[in-house]
Amino acid sequence: MIDSDDFTKVRKLTWRITNTNEIVSTLKTRKIISLTNYLYNCKGSHILHKNNNSLDCRKNNLFINNTYIKKDNYYIGTCFNGETF
Repeated sequence: MIDSDDFTKVRKLTWRITNTNEIVSTLKTRKIISLTNYLYNCKGSHILHKNNNSLDCRKNNLFINNTYIKKDNYYIGTCFNGETF
């Protein structure tokens, strides 16, 4: 899932789902890029999905450039916009 305003940008490439449930594409340079990094240009940033669904890439479901602590199998932290999770 993506926001409707992002559709024109993503339709230019062919996307696939990896065995780890990540949406990726291969660029002309043969470089693999994830959908979230392509849409929001956040290379090197850790992106978390609020609803834990990595196929839901709508802006309101993503925490980008956040600070967090990994606990067992989940994260505790604060998003760049002040929201906590």
